Amino acid sequence: MPGTDGPAQADEGKALPPPPSFGRQMAQLVIIPAVIVIACLAMWMLFVGMAGGDEGVDALLAKLRQSGGAGTIGYDIKDPRYQERSRAAYTLPAAIERELKDADPQREAQISEALTEILDKHVAPHEDALRRYLLIALGRLGQPEALPRIIAHLDADEDQVRYGAIEALSLWPDEDAARAAVPGLIKALGASNPQVRIGAAAVLGSIATPGSSGAIDALRQAMNDGSDTPPAVRQQAAIALAQLGDERGGAFVAAVLLDRQAVAEHVATQLPDGASEAQRRARTDELLLASLASVIRPTRAMTQDVVWDKIQFLADDDPNLNIRGAAKKLLEQRDRLVQPATDGR
Repeated sequence: MPGTDGPAQADEGKALPPPPSFGRQMAQLVIIPAVIVIACLAMWMLFVGMAGGDEGVDALLAKLRQSGGAGTIGYDIKDPRYQERSRAAYTLPAAIERELKDADPQREAQISEALTEILDKHVAPHEDALRRYLLIALGRLGQPEALPRIIAHLDADEDQVRYGAIEALSLWPDEDAARAAVPGLIKALGASNPQVRIGAAAVLGSIATPGSSGAIDALRQAMNDGSDTPPAVRQQAAIALAQLGDERGGAFVAAVLLDRQAVAEHVATQLPDGASEAQRRARTDELLLASLASVIRPTRAMTQDVVWDKIQFLADDDPNLNIRGAAKKLLEQRDRLVQPATDGR
């Protein structure tokens, strides 16, 4: 794993300032996020499970080409045509999943082209949810011609549409090609919607080049933002920074997200006063496991010694067998995937 470059290298030999809000602000944290990219993939599978129909892809595409009518008419009453199109959009991922088991690349390209045409010509401005799910389907198909269209939606006015583009990028099969979205993701990192910011940070941690000065600068700003910034945004920015080889992000992950005492103190502030000790331990274990899941991704891993020292401690001394087992598996994977950090990087 290469070390950081650009501005990140300028920090070599200097004492890094402490990561923001380690112990004292732990009680203010709202959530320790799991890996957003994994959550995006899980969301795709949820769509597959939600879809109960067995209509073919072509039949669903035909429905999506029809008019959605007036959408929500009033008092949350929806036009039946809009409801039918919504059902088709929810069902489409499952139909694609079924068909692609035996499909050839030409068929995948045909479906992707049809989805792009529907996005351009058959989705009304008020149909944000449809646009989001169609973007996710395009991301799953991963056809090169669709990538610019997905990236363009990172600038959409609607938060739901922007998040759909981020979800699509999290599914994109070609990481090198997906890096074309890095400037748009950096911009999305400054959005007002926390969900958009969290998703943008997560995907940047997965596809940006390790040591990328633009991505690291933007993520550092998000991690160090003031009290108005949701803690989950700062935490996901720290995870992404650590995945990109940044020492400050790694220090945050080690001291806040992989420290049993810090996590337990957070849990104590979140559970009801009557919660039992067993409930507190279970929630602490759950959050520690979620944090461990962020350390190694399919194509990269955190390299910071401080992170791996904490994982070694969990593997040796944590009271929970599952935590110890998960930490030991990470250590085994590190031997195969992670190059040792050098010169403090």
